[in-house]
Amino acid sequence: QVELSCEMSQYIHPDGDLWWYRGGQRLDITQSKYSIGYRNGNNLAQNGGSYVTTSRVSVLTISQLTSSDSGVYTCRLFGTDQSGNVNLSIPTPLLSTDIGIPTPLLS
Repeated sequence: QVELSCEMSQYIHPDGDLWWYRGGQRLDITQSKYSIGYRNGNNLAQNGGSYVTTSRVSVLTISQLTSSDSGVYTCRLFGTDQSGNVNLSIPTPLLSTDIGIPTPLLS
């Protein structure tokens, strides 16, 4: 899994003020592949938590990575002009389950 962070200049309300997009399409966070949390210092609250309303950082967690998850992710604070982009690039060989230690050649 990977975490993408997005910091805003104002507090983020946990009831949907900040949305995440990939390639211009809003992410369907009801899929188990995605989860959104809010970071305050070193603490991360997922979908609600006691300090969420004092957070300026949203964290998108993407599970079960594949090369098709590569792309530009955008966080956008609804009702403002605040947004940020994160470019995620996942090399295909890093996703392979067949990676192993090469066997030395005998001559």
